[in-house]
Amino acid sequence: MAKISPFLSFVLLLGATCSSGFAFQASTTSEITLADSYLDSFQTKEAIKIYESLLDPMSEDPMNIHVWIQLGKAYIQGARTNDAIIHFQKLRQLSSDYAAICAEYILLARATGALISEQYEEAIHLFQEYLGINPTYVMALTRLSRCYLLTNRPRQALEYADKALAIDPAQTWVHPVRADALIGMERYEEALASLRIYISDSESRGSENRHVQRMRQKAEEIAALLQD
Repeated sequence: MAKISPFLSFVLLLGATCSSGFAFQASTTSEITLADSYLDSFQTKEAIKIYESLLDPMSEDPMNIHVWIQLGKAYIQGARTNDAIIHFQKLRQLSSDYAAICAEYILLARATGALISEQYEEAIHLFQEYLGINPTYVMALTRLSRCYLLTNRPRQALEYADKALAIDPAQTWVHPVRADALIGMERYEEALASLRIYISDSESRGSENRHVQRMRQKAEEIAALLQD
């Protein structure tokens, strides 16, 4: 199903501007671009804060619709699944033109909610259903991989982590999930390599948090195991 990309939204905005004489301020467009970059780099709270400040709940302007969709995605990314479902239901009420994409993201939110509530088999079913619609969404592939890990199926977990990285190798946050799958299969050298990719990329971006620290500790433990 086609998504509304930032570029397409901007093109549509130009058409709306020519026909109505209305245009977003350049500063608003800049804020949306910043929020999109935060969302892409998993700085979810920062992205949500900007999107919420920009959203006009009554406007069908194409750039505002982009904000609607991105904010809903940010809620899902941040595990605020109930907020995401309500949000997309409101967008569907605003315009039936977006019914299909709203249904798609509500399904993704339900899948994520099932994962959070530890209903893993239900989550697997819902993620598989979602991926039947959008098979290249890295976050969904990775969360499905996590479901398989949590149900002791590392081979399936590795399959979906590899699919996610094949689609976008730059999404290095997938590597810790991939590493856990490899550890479950006792493929420790490959797991260590995956962890090091994630750690190196995090360091290059100046990203130091508890998760990075935990992955660094895990990598050190695997390296010590391999030396024995």
